[in-house]
Amino acid sequence: MIDNTFGTMISAYTRKQAIEDEVLFDLDAEGMGDVCAKYYACPIAVTSSVWGIIEGAKEFFGKYTAISFVGYLILRESKVAFKRVSHNTRLFQVMLPGSSEEITLKVVAGIDDGGNSCITVMMKDED
Repeated sequence: MIDNTFGTMISAYTRKQAIEDEVLFDLDAEGMGDVCAKYYACPIAVTSSVWGIIEGAKEFFGKYTAISFVGYLILRESKVAFKRVSHNTRLFQVMLPGSSEEITLKVVAGIDDGGNSCITVMMKDED
């Protein structure tokens, strides 16, 4: 329960709602469960902006290869080459196929609607 520092909570937007609204994309539900499990032991979602980058790689590779490969690149770099910003946030850069420059992304460890650990990957300026 959230304390009353800021008053009574009148509304909450849950992770489940964000996935249903396609604000977040659950990588396991998108067929990337095996890739996710290699890097993190909890559910992983990406923002719609990051999902757009993954989807955009389809032109370069073809649908299923792109989703798995680009997802793999993003998750690998989030674990290997990162700068810790806070106790639960890392910034990392990834060079994606077909791109001429690196993209800076952010990975945030948090708690899902049920109180379990989860990971969210987003653009560096997203919250």
